[in-house]
Amino acid sequence: MHLFISSIKGFGSVQSANIGNNKSRQYLINPNLNSLKMDKFECNKKDISFSALNPEKLATDLNKIVQSAKDSGLVLEVENGFVNHLVQKITQKPYKPLIVAVAGEPASGKTTLANNITETIVKLSDPQTKMISAISCDNYYEDLTKQLKLHGDYTGILNSGYDPHNPSAQDLPLLKRHLSALKSGEDVLIPDYDFASCESVANRIKVPSAKTIIYEGIFALNPIFKDLSDIKIYVDAPSKIIEDRYLKRAISRGKDEAAAKKLLFDLNDSTQKYIASARENANLVINGTSQGEKLVSFINQIHEALK
Repeated sequence: MHLFISSIKGFGSVQSANIGNNKSRQYLINPNLNSLKMDKFECNKKDISFSALNPEKLATDLNKIVQSAKDSGLVLEVENGFVNHLVQKITQKPYKPLIVAVAGEPASGKTTLANNITETIVKLSDPQTKMISAISCDNYYEDLTKQLKLHGDYTGILNSGYDPHNPSAQDLPLLKRHLSALKSGEDVLIPDYDFASCESVANRIKVPSAKTIIYEGIFALNPIFKDLSDIKIYVDAPSKIIEDRYLKRAISRGKDEAAAKKLLFDLNDSTQKYIASARENANLVINGTSQGEKLVSFINQIHEALK
């Protein structure tokens, strides 16, 4: 069975490319992937190239699709000239993988958007073509097992000054190296981070290069990735919705109520310092409260335009 979606952490489990009944079957990620050998991305160029596209028609079609999504409330903002610039980029370098960054505040809807993109493309694609691979920036959190042992619990780590919403909490240089390798057509082995144990295991999960590479996380639009991303998306949602989602998610990730509330209390300050400013660098701002049907329809239309 040929797997080409690498769904890490927020994306759940690896999706099977063998989709015959319109339902993607799920398989657990192999815990022994650290022994996998790196491969060069090799695929039929006819299957992965944008070279047959008509730039003028593509620009017209994509502008109509984006405007329609804006009218429906799915797209909140569009950078001036973004669509034309994107069309120029993908038609001038038709064999280069497309890198899509999805950023936003914690619990804003980033993972939902990334899930919809990956699952929709899987269903629409030839199972033998490496169409998309996905990475969650959460996998790049630094190991905290020593700190957990020292301070007793996660609340103690937070009280010591640790801020998971600070870019220094993740190994962003490593993520940049991995994205660069994927864009060059090389597969990579990425870390596996466990939110309950705070343990990070290096070189654990294999992510294959593909026609589209999507990575999502609160720091996905950090300046370190400025020259890597072809499409920069920021997901926005009202603060009350973010707070409700965030508390539930923190508890589901093994945090006790005290730690969850401490995380939420510190979130606003960190968001303003490190996360919200990324919105200014986005090509598209997406409504994080939009219904899944709107997202799927939007992705379907873009996929059809790019065929």
